[in-house]
Amino acid sequence: EPTPEIPKLEAIIVAEDSELTRNILKEMIVGKGLSRKVISCNNGFEFIVNYIESRTNKVPLGLAILDVIMPVLNGISAAVAARAWEKAAGYTPLPFLYFTSKRCDDTFKRVIQHTRPSMYINKGASDSASQLEIRVEKVIRQLLKESF
Repeated sequence: EPTPEIPKLEAIIVAEDSELTRNILKEMIVGKGLSRKVISCNNGFEFIVNYIESRTNKVPLGLAILDVIMPVLNGISAAVAARAWEKAAGYTPLPFLYFTSKRCDDTFKRVIQHTRPSMYINKGASDSASQLEIRVEKVIRQLLKESF
């Protein structure tokens, strides 16, 4: 099936506590031509700091990828805080991609609804790096297609 056409993003911000997973995501994002730049964060607190700095300094962010389970501040709390800041500051909501090994239950579905535009992808314990790249790219393209 053909991949949906999306604009190439200037920058994507990734919040993920696993350095290995962050590096896999960064290589995939840049290697597949989805974005020129990846801003990496170790946790939700770093995400909020980098996110607000980037938006206020007019860095053209196109997407945030948030691990759900992280130390200091988890991805859901970081996303809700970012949405509150966007609303207060008058910014358009940035698309969020939740990235987790957790199952998507009803509570998590409500979080996705509350923080739209957003989607969810399961990391998949048995996936190889290449399988994960294929799934992540597909979901990113779908989310961005719906957001633009």
